[in-house]
Amino acid sequence: MELIRVTVRAEPQSIPIVQDIIRYYAGIQDLPADDIERFLVTVEEAMTQVIEYGFPGRPESTFDVKLEIEGLDLVITITDKGMPYDYEKLESIPEGLLSVKLLKGFADRVSLTLNGIDGRTQVLMKHLSALPVYERSGAQPLKCTACPPEGTPPVEPDFHILRREEAIEVAQCMYDEFGYTYPHEIVYHPDEFYESVLRGECISMVAAGPDGKVMGHVALVRSPALKGSVELCMAVVRKSCRGGSVMGRLAQRMIDHARTLDITSVNALPVVYHVYTQKICNKQGMGPSGFEFNVMEEELSTSFEQGMRASLGLACLPLRMTSRTVHVRREAAGIAEYVSEHSGLEREVVIVDKDPPATGETDISVEYDPRTSTGRIMIRSVGEDVVHKLKTMDRFLRSQGCKAINLLIATGSERSVLAYDAARPLGYFCTGLFTGCEDDDYLMMENVVFATVDFDSLSTIEPFTGLLSIIREAASDE
Repeated sequence: MELIRVTVRAEPQSIPIVQDIIRYYAGIQDLPADDIERFLVTVEEAMTQVIEYGFPGRPESTFDVKLEIEGLDLVITITDKGMPYDYEKLESIPEGLLSVKLLKGFADRVSLTLNGIDGRTQVLMKHLSALPVYERSGAQPLKCTACPPEGTPPVEPDFHILRREEAIEVAQCMYDEFGYTYPHEIVYHPDEFYESVLRGECISMVAAGPDGKVMGHVALVRSPALKGSVELCMAVVRKSCRGGSVMGRLAQRMIDHARTLDITSVNALPVVYHVYTQKICNKQGMGPSGFEFNVMEEELSTSFEQGMRASLGLACLPLRMTSRTVHVRREAAGIAEYVSEHSGLEREVVIVDKDPPATGETDISVEYDPRTSTGRIMIRSVGEDVVHKLKTMDRFLRSQGCKAINLLIATGSERSVLAYDAARPLGYFCTGLFTGCEDDDYLMMENVVFATVDFDSLSTIEPFTGLLSIIREAASDE
């Protein structure tokens, strides 16, 4: 819904005029005052860039600013036909670098598109607070009309693939549980999320009550790094619909659907600040693979109190039976054997004590997630340059401010132990073994940069507890 469109002169005096307009309309939409002022910094920087770099010395020139509401977002679109530039160009100069950092730092999403002869389009987006007000666990939720009255048997939900009109309800449920902190950000953009379902990028399933309202939701998303595996994620039950085994039944329906797909496994990341999601994993037959420590930001908003970076477990349900050999150093053998035993797969864990010869180049890749300040390094094959390449990747992720770096090492070759040896002096310790990929099994290691793992604060149940105990003991030895 478009609210207003204005054409302004390319001069600094135009900036406060536009800011006042945005401040007024954002206030009507109940965006908190502090968020408004921070967002106005983004608007100021974007307009300043257009004025100074798009129309230098040309105050008589004009450009357009449009303000609109798109789903759950307040969107500013700035279009101009000034001198071409992009963020990469601005970041190459000191003044521009600071300006771009401010622009990106106070918006939830920004983009700049060069349109050739049609000029340039900048889009600045800020989430609105039009979703249900987030309250912590002490608050009593309102009773949902999708759920039966107390004392009556639970209704059997209608389980089906997401429909367009349900995407907004899913976003509301996710917000009510996680605020705006859930890693799969697309779920907060109902139209984009539904389009991604249509494109087959993810599979979204809901449980709906008799009145059609969404009671719960879960999705399958392909894991880019874990070839052949899909993540069971975006799992949420409307607070007023809890206690009726909605999630258990919904997860089972989704896993039954997964069995019809051409995939190797389903994985999940159960939290370890409560045990509910671990119980769901156990019920679905998902064995423990490992842990990712300190990987979620401190402000993770959930109905469970949090005051520190959250840790996650990793569970896996194999859908294809594979037989493989896992090569590890003696220190990691206990972890590999425990995971293998609980995986339901045929695995031979081979301890490599001697250093095998290494030739060729190391196949290594890196990922960085600025939202969670985490990184991932993946080593698919080990060459003679593994020490240098691992140090380079590790140094890069540290320079980005990563607070936790996960390392995955393919274990099919005995040379994999050389990557393990290279990682230990850098501060990495073994955290598990993932057996659900189509190409190989991956030893999991992690570096909690400039921090430690508070094992005593973690809440687990068996068999996650048993694996955590072995990891803790091995970490103390390392």
